[in-house]
Amino acid sequence: MLDEAVTKLKQVRATIGRNAAFNNIIDARDQVFNRYQTVFSAEAIPNLTDTEFLGFLLFENNKHWTTLHRHGPQICEDMAHLRAALLQLHNDSVPIEERFDVALQTKHLGKGIISAILQVMQPDKWGVWNGPSEAALKRLDIWPDLDRGVSQGARYRAINGILQQLKGGISIDLWELDALLWITTLDYPDPTYIDIETAIDHDFAAVEGLLVQQQMIVRSRDTRLAKRFVQQRQRKRSLICDKCRFDPVTLINGAQVNARTLLDVHHLHPLEAGCRKTTLADFALLCPTCHRFEHALLKVQART
Repeated sequence: MLDEAVTKLKQVRATIGRNAAFNNIIDARDQVFNRYQTVFSAEAIPNLTDTEFLGFLLFENNKHWTTLHRHGPQICEDMAHLRAALLQLHNDSVPIEERFDVALQTKHLGKGIISAILQVMQPDKWGVWNGPSEAALKRLDIWPDLDRGVSQGARYRAINGILQQLKGGISIDLWELDALLWITTLDYPDPTYIDIETAIDHDFAAVEGLLVQQQMIVRSRDTRLAKRFVQQRQRKRSLICDKCRFDPVTLINGAQVNARTLLDVHHLHPLEAGCRKTTLADFALLCPTCHRFEHALLKVQART
């Protein structure tokens, strides 16, 4: 069955080779390896940050896997445990099945992430075991026949053996093989026209909400003046956009929304002009669209 699988994958590869999106994934290999072999080196892992780890899980950085990010924040809840798990993956004196099983003990650290990191660490030695590659091997009828009680690590060792045979039979590296196996699960009649970008978009995401320490130097505004300006307009019952005359009340239509929150206080004199005395006459009340337009206009004027 392995020979048949090799033949099938060669055929798919010959056709998909004309797909630009697929080639972009393949061409990104060296860029990804150069970046993350350093991050996941034995020397760097003891100082690995959650930002570095979460960054690798994103497709925009790993250029290959779209779903690694899903449990990233939970994995990073215990960075000490994660660092220890990743560090022991480098210990070649321990059988891979034991290292794999130990890494799996880290909360939410699944086989897809572990094997992807192993491939980055040693690209010629370790293939990727994830949902698509498992589905592809089963579809090709070359999934290893293992006892029910076999550990996940032992399963990975057997799967990696098959991946290595496919790699040799097709004469490609494990990075391209993983992408090729993924392609076989997309069910397109003609691989030339596989909409890979749409398949990627389906699972594309970013990790947001991280606490990041930043140091910035900014020009100060006196918020008391803006607050006073709004109070003045409220007394005059004039909470409307000074440019397009948008009245939030017409949009709210009885909803429990504060009309003031739908308007912005705009400073007529940009802070970039330097230190100056500001009065209530130096403000305008704008809807968000007009406010953005005014700032865009200031940027255009600054360039001319």
